[in-house]
Amino acid sequence: MKKLLFFCFIILSATLVNAQAVNTAYLCLSNGDVVLADLSTCSSTVVATNSQSMFDIAQGDSATTLYGIRDTELYLIDLNTANFTLLGSLTVIGHSGSFRVDSLVKEQNGVLLGVNKNGQGELFRIDVAALTATNLGATGFNSAGDLTYFDGDLYLSATNSELVQVNVANPSASFLIGSMASSGFGNVFGVVTIITANPCSATPTIELVATGGRTTKFVDVTNGNTTNNCTSFSPSDIFGAAEVTSDILCPINVEIIDTTRMSPDPTSYCSQATTTLSANADPTVALGTYSYEWREQGSTTIIGTNSTLPININTTTVYECTITDSGIAPPDNFAVDAITIIVEPLPTWTPLGNIYANSTYTLPGITGTNVPANSAYYTGPNGTGILYNIGDVVTELDFITNPVTLYIYGDETNGCEITGQFDLEFVDVQLTITPGGIQDICAGETVTLTATPTPATAYGTYTYNWTDSQNTVYPNTDTIVFTATVDTTVAVMVNDSGVENGVDMGFDMTDFNVLTPVDITAITDQTATSTFTFPTINGTGLTTAERYYTQPNGMGTVYDAGDIVNASDFTTLPVTLYMYDTNGACEDQESFVLNFDTPISLTVSINATANDFCAGEITNLTATPNPAMAQGTYTYQWVEQGTTAVLSTGNTLTVTPLVNTVYECTVTDSGLTTNNTATSTITINVIDVPVIDVINNQNSTTTFTFPTITGMNLSGNEMFFTQPDGLGTAYNAGDVIDRIEFANYPVTIYAYDVNASGCSDQVSFNLVITEDVIIPEPEVELFHVPDYMTPNNDGYHDYWQIEVFEPSVQFSNIYIFDRYGKLLKQLSIDGPGWDATYNNNPLPSSSYWYSFEYTYDGVTVLEKGFFAVKR
Repeated sequence: MKKLLFFCFIILSATLVNAQAVNTAYLCLSNGDVVLADLSTCSSTVVATNSQSMFDIAQGDSATTLYGIRDTELYLIDLNTANFTLLGSLTVIGHSGSFRVDSLVKEQNGVLLGVNKNGQGELFRIDVAALTATNLGATGFNSAGDLTYFDGDLYLSATNSELVQVNVANPSASFLIGSMASSGFGNVFGVVTIITANPCSATPTIELVATGGRTTKFVDVTNGNTTNNCTSFSPSDIFGAAEVTSDILCPINVEIIDTTRMSPDPTSYCSQATTTLSANADPTVALGTYSYEWREQGSTTIIGTNSTLPININTTTVYECTITDSGIAPPDNFAVDAITIIVEPLPTWTPLGNIYANSTYTLPGITGTNVPANSAYYTGPNGTGILYNIGDVVTELDFITNPVTLYIYGDETNGCEITGQFDLEFVDVQLTITPGGIQDICAGETVTLTATPTPATAYGTYTYNWTDSQNTVYPNTDTIVFTATVDTTVAVMVNDSGVENGVDMGFDMTDFNVLTPVDITAITDQTATSTFTFPTINGTGLTTAERYYTQPNGMGTVYDAGDIVNASDFTTLPVTLYMYDTNGACEDQESFVLNFDTPISLTVSINATANDFCAGEITNLTATPNPAMAQGTYTYQWVEQGTTAVLSTGNTLTVTPLVNTVYECTVTDSGLTTNNTATSTITINVIDVPVIDVINNQNSTTTFTFPTITGMNLSGNEMFFTQPDGLGTAYNAGDVIDRIEFANYPVTIYAYDVNASGCSDQVSFNLVITEDVIIPEPEVELFHVPDYMTPNNDGYHDYWQIEVFEPSVQFSNIYIFDRYGKLLKQLSIDGPGWDATYNNNPLPSSSYWYSFEYTYDGVTVLEKGFFAVKR
């Protein structure tokens, strides 16, 4: 044999290897099947099926692939998956005539040869990657359907069942060997070389086989004569064939295993590596004898000649083993594999600071040096607790506590460990806009809006994103100035740069209803002779509720347009009158002065803060003359009625009467010669004040009885209170309380009395109630009182309740108070506990107090303390 192509394929499909043997070839049939034919038993097995038949097939670049051709279309056939993949249509180079290549053979990996069925039987070299078919020259013989290499020479099945030897270097020098037709055997489409014996030797035994119809015959390459092989064994006509080569029939494979890791992949160790490498040959039994040569890759020094190699190294090293089968001829008699043993430095972790996150947190990559691939996050140290992987998204509900401590841990088979920890806390921001809610505002009016976040201090920096319905751009500040033009909604979202995912953490909005401005037309000052008729109020945006008033901003006496008044309707002249109108957000007013020609007689009126006073209270008296403007100058003289001592010469008098007193004021107008004075009086009634006797500080044991309150001018309704001025819890004289009445001692008690006129007095004293019970020290824990509760309906710590360990303990008077001592809830030891609400309303996160009594071994004990509510 001059030449037979060999290719080395290390790993083969087990099914494919077991199916292939000597006397085999691949055949493509007219029904689209590709079969593996055994020409010693005249049987075949379908290995791939296509909807269209191939014109010819050829050996692929691997043991599990074939090439197929149909006109200009080139296919790749995968023998493992039985799939046909169209690689593309060939571009013909150097030939302009008809192109139909229906014969195909592999010249080398990625390169095929084919002969034209038409024209002058042109020989084409096909580049698989470029999908080009280049004309090498005309052979002079048109293809009937196949090409094959036999003893290094290339043979063609040409038309009329002729066998032609093709000269690849000079196609025109190709020549006819002879006819392969014989009695009952014609239409020879295919020729293929098969190995009939000694497939693994340097010179295997080969035969040239021709295919015609569904029959195969052996061919004499010297003259083309054929002899019988298999008759009508194929399910349909045979169009073409492809060789099964010696490297496919006699493969050798070796795989190196690290016996410590039981892995062929690169393995790593944290310290000095001590292991054994094993070279596993496939097939396990050699045709001759297996020999082994171990080397460090890149070195020619042999360090082992057995199938196993014990090693002890300090640095990363690549080991290589070459296995040779003495029973197989080169070049298919050996295989090589390598394995990398990695010696790693100790892993280190780049620490994370404590993390603050909004609603979610994505666990980041674990960085550092030599970080184990299985490194992950855990809720407990050293890989304990719940495991979370890099990239997992967690929320506050994933953990029992907030903040939570997360631990970093990794430990691969190399024995290297990495550890670390950090705290993760989920935070929210509550945001409030002031003013908030729905606001009525006048068009053109400006409003200052302030966004107040809670907590007040950001973990990083707060930024504010203000928006409104008109897409106005606002500054990134907590306060903005908004000018109303149309109805709109102003909203703000706050972000915290110090929080992971700290975007849109808080939100609030304010709605503005923009109203039309009210504008009243002014009128000039008015002078009337005897009467004055109020004219119609004119302007724009009026509500029809516009009126006249004697005081600004819609206050005082009200008059409608058309009302008639005279000088006697006013206490002073001239008088300022106000035209006023408002639609709730927009308002306007204009004023004018009204006077009458008829003079007003001088009068004076005296006003006081009130006419009834408690003894010793200060009151201010004010004298108001009418008309308000004197003709000259007003002077004042205050006296107690019946006396001559002048108390004041101003229009006001400040007094502190102890008994009922009548005060008198005389006003004089220096500009009048007659009727120039006016006098008025006011009586101040003084009421006796209750006076409570002093009560000393009180100390009592177990209980305390409130004493009788004594003093002068008492109303009969005097009581004790826990806060000043009659506020807090009230107690009557004779009431008995025990020590648990108050959470802390001493407590200040106020004795307080007020009469029907509002005159009052109070005294205070400190009260201490002590407990003289000797508390036995229990030998075992009787019960547990929770330190905190988290009422968020997650099934954990949603209720505060005492957990009882000793059934003989009796509980009573279980109370919960707020920090100011207000009783919020009385509990039963058998109930579900407290849900942190008061009157069905949730209470805020804070500290709360408890007290209860328990009896054990005949001794009753009072317990007090506090716990936290966390939302």
